Amino acid sequence: MGVSSRTRYPYVLKPWYFSYWTICAGGALLFVSYLSLRQGGSLDGGNWLHQQQLLPPISITGAQHVEGNVWGGYWQADTTFTAPPTAREVHPGPWKGSCYDLAAKAPQPFSELYMPRHAPASTLPGGAPRAWHQWAGNISWADFQEQATPRLAGRRKKRVIKYKVIGNQLYRHGGCGSSLYSQFAEEMMLVALHLFNVPDTDFALQFGDSCPFPGMPVIAFNICRNNTGRGGFTMPSYRTWQHALGPQQQQVLHQCFAAKYPTDMSQRVPDVVWRGSTTDPFFDEFNKSTYLQAARVKLHYMSRNSSVLNTRLTGILQATWDVEQILSPTLAKEMPGEDSMKHAAIIDLDGNGWSDRFHSLTHYNTPVLKQASNFTGFFEHLIAPGHSLHQFANDLSDLEEKAQAIVRAAHTPGGADHLFSQAARRQGVSAAMLSQV
Repeated sequence: MGVSSRTRYPYVLKPWYFSYWTICAGGALLFVSYLSLRQGGSLDGGNWLHQQQLLPPISITGAQHVEGNVWGGYWQADTTFTAPPTAREVHPGPWKGSCYDLAAKAPQPFSELYMPRHAPASTLPGGAPRAWHQWAGNISWADFQEQATPRLAGRRKKRVIKYKVIGNQLYRHGGCGSSLYSQFAEEMMLVALHLFNVPDTDFALQFGDSCPFPGMPVIAFNICRNNTGRGGFTMPSYRTWQHALGPQQQQVLHQCFAAKYPTDMSQRVPDVVWRGSTTDPFFDEFNKSTYLQAARVKLHYMSRNSSVLNTRLTGILQATWDVEQILSPTLAKEMPGEDSMKHAAIIDLDGNGWSDRFHSLTHYNTPVLKQASNFTGFFEHLIAPGHSLHQFANDLSDLEEKAQAIVRAAHTPGGADHLFSQAARRQGVSAAMLSQV
């Protein structure tokens, strides 16, 4: 499949080759997938990692439902993950690139993990759903035909594509053309059809930043939790799939983090860090009258009067010329994402919709302070506040207080251990849920 050549973002080769046979007729596109083993790859980072052990994939061993400040609450998930050794026991070698690049170059053995299953996917221990969804009642054919169509949602246009599964083959309505996002989604669907026998069905996927309208029976990269009982269904986002690693590659990733970013707060900057651009879920374009209402602009200016908030904009998007003139002189240089682990904690904030970097942050061995939001990716219900991360109010009103508390805790006896234990639980969920299957 040619996805990697069509995007400027890195794409991790999966253990399958994808070959599509396409037949265009009657407004539908038939995909026939051929999957074969992809072997190869080598560690370019020298021999500094532990002797690689072929460990079984990380799994979730238990999940307890807890209430939260968004509809539906969360599950406190526990896994078989064990945090890698500290930097005193792992000695870095000559590798100077990112840990992610190192892990992506590591060989991923083709194992039974990638083979077809003889049973359908089940819920997780404790009854937690594998992918967040919110739908009460049945979906009538009339509702599906009427609702699962392109429309405006919260000001941004949505592209909705209808699909069929017939005889475990995938058909797409709407001709032969496809976007990059739909190509990633279709690759995921072909893997699902390879792993499981899927009954004949009709379904629709929505592509875009913001959530489906309540009552739209579509699968999307994120949905908005709400009290209607009909928020929709989630699947991994295109970026989550694009960056997905295999179990052994994840092991390399986490070991590299342990080596480069030790869990010793005395070696970290005593602040809470964030870098980003001026995207926002409520404004298509900022102007001089509205830009100070945007959460990311607020966060940028909060750092001026704080001893612990290291929060700066690095780019300007969706802004009028006069706003660009105001913000441009205040911008900071971009920071490599992994270098945020040099700080006591990391802030995560919504963008145009869901936080597109959160799937990366879940792998980091660093406390995360996340904005409370009803935007929900497929796995985020398993990252419970107080168990795997800390949370601050959607309007940022308690962020300074929460950041101060984390920095204080990080430098008190037992406080850092507690924070890093939370980070390890989050890493466990990421290893269990964000692999290539």
